[in-house]
Amino acid sequence: DGSIALWNLDEKKLISIWKAHNDRPVTSVNFINNQPIIITSAGDNAINEWIIEGNGNGIDGEVRKLRSRSGHTEAPSMIRFYGEN
Repeated sequence: DGSIALWNLDEKKLISIWKAHNDRPVTSVNFINNQPIIITSAGDNAINEWIIEGNGNGIDGEVRKLRSRSGHTEAPSMIRFYGEN
């Protein structure tokens, strides 16, 4: 459904669940080395960059969208030229 769960594997504890994409299965999740950044993509034709907020002692579970890029969510039904030819 487009949700992602973030786990603390050392403590075997669920930290956070958030809606990363609009009702489409998440197809890719990547972490940036040595940074609290997650990049996700899904069938909604979007790439989202998330930052995991910390309290100074590690991750506290607050996740917010940092950047997003998206294209068409469905196949185009009409295409028109822009400007003069």
